[in-house]
Amino acid sequence: MWKKIVSRAGISMAVSCLITQLFSLAVMLIVNDSDFVPLVPDYLAHFESPLLAMSISIILTGVIGGVFGGASVIYDLERWSFLKQGVVHFIVTSAVWIPISVYLWGLGKNPTTLISILISFVVTYGIIWFMQYLRMRDTVRKINEKLVQLDQTEN
Repeated sequence: MWKKIVSRAGISMAVSCLITQLFSLAVMLIVNDSDFVPLVPDYLAHFESPLLAMSISIILTGVIGGVFGGASVIYDLERWSFLKQGVVHFIVTSAVWIPISVYLWGLGKNPTTLISILISFVVTYGIIWFMQYLRMRDTVRKINEKLVQLDQTEN
């Protein structure tokens, strides 16, 4: 299980870092200003150089991706209900996503913004979880229909 967690986390972290770098590069090319750094000024102020700030930002967004990837093994725990899996996954990913997001993007500076982002995260997570639940329920229904058919053909 640990091998699977590390593998998924590593791949997700690498992909997240790459996407962050490409997105930052695209923004910098669009802005086309040699002094522009695609970081929130409050975050940038914590560092001596924009390069260090950008590097840490890329690593932190990679950590977010890594945690989402590594935590996905929670959904492989067959003894847990889908609801329990979803709640634990939500808690683990929120525990990492929220503080890093507040730090990187200054979401805690304005309480209205923080509440808005948190509501957006919870609602988006809930919608995705519910869609997966419906998909799984349909898969179980189809499996049960096949089992009934097999049982009928044997009798």
